Amino acid sequence: MTPPIALEPVRADQYQDLADFNARFEDETRPVEFWLGRFRLWWDDNPAWDADSARGWTLMADGRIVGFVGVIPALFQTNGVEARGCFSTTWRVNASHRGASLKLMTAVVNAGKDQILFSTTAKKEIAPIMQALGYRRMPALGGDRSLVVVDAARFAAVLRGGAVAAAARLLGPLVRRAHYRAFSMVANRGITVRPVHAADGAFDALWERTRLQYPTATVRNAAWVNWQCFASPWYTKEVVGAYDGERLRGFAVAVIAKWKDLEVMDCVDLWYDFGDAAVAAALTRGLADLAVLRQCAVVQVPHFNQAVGRALTGKGLLKTTREAISGFWRGPKPFLNDATVDNAYLTLIEGDRYL
Repeated sequence: MTPPIALEPVRADQYQDLADFNARFEDETRPVEFWLGRFRLWWDDNPAWDADSARGWTLMADGRIVGFVGVIPALFQTNGVEARGCFSTTWRVNASHRGASLKLMTAVVNAGKDQILFSTTAKKEIAPIMQALGYRRMPALGGDRSLVVVDAARFAAVLRGGAVAAAARLLGPLVRRAHYRAFSMVANRGITVRPVHAADGAFDALWERTRLQYPTATVRNAAWVNWQCFASPWYTKEVVGAYDGERLRGFAVAVIAKWKDLEVMDCVDLWYDFGDAAVAAALTRGLADLAVLRQCAVVQVPHFNQAVGRALTGKGLLKTTREAISGFWRGPKPFLNDATVDNAYLTLIEGDRYL
């Protein structure tokens, strides 16, 4: 007789059992320690966490975890008012119990009826399921992207191969860096850009000055930056800030990603006064400087909105077009009906992509 399956909320004393379940899940390669650290990041260290927050749900059968979905609390501004939202993450059910999978996502939906719910890493094939649960595709741009080539030899080798690659390897450092150096001359040199290793009050001040330029956006205060970017050794991020003295004018967040055989400094979030076009170019230059230090071959900056695209056009950058940022969200229908790319600012930082 098959043991009954019970849906239960995740408890604080279940971290070890949950880490064991996830580390042993099919095709998983990350160790138990990774999952324990991830749970602390999602819940214990999260500035959006409070006593009423849910961690997620498990499916239990015969005293064992056979399924799991996590929930990460988030602070999200809707129509200019700070509100609570959450990201669903790691929807996993053992093959023998997949018939009960929907119980987990239904629990997420029922618990967050009045919140903005994000699901940004769901596979394309489950889009019909997400839509049946009331989720909609997020209104996001980001398909157009600007590139700074930091190492022309490696870039050409991957794109062209063969004789071009052999010739490219003979290029000296000055030629390899030609595009990077040319862009650095065009980018605004009057703005100081430096790496950030901890967010301070300048980030709070920037958020308060600029938050209403998009009434719907993730809350980007100092607590959020420190949690999102610096709280986990497993998900390291690079942050650069553009400064006028000690006054922060904007910041960019990037991760080092792999594309073919290239390391890419991939910008995943960008925030500044979008009327101040010079800041976008300065932050891109700052990421390029970091890319040299980290031995990346290229910097990629998505045009998260039209202002970013305008600011980076005419600066000698390469341009590529990929799919727009994908993801689903759910919330009150009046809010979703009114949300567009003109009043909602969504980047690659929403959801669990880098948490």
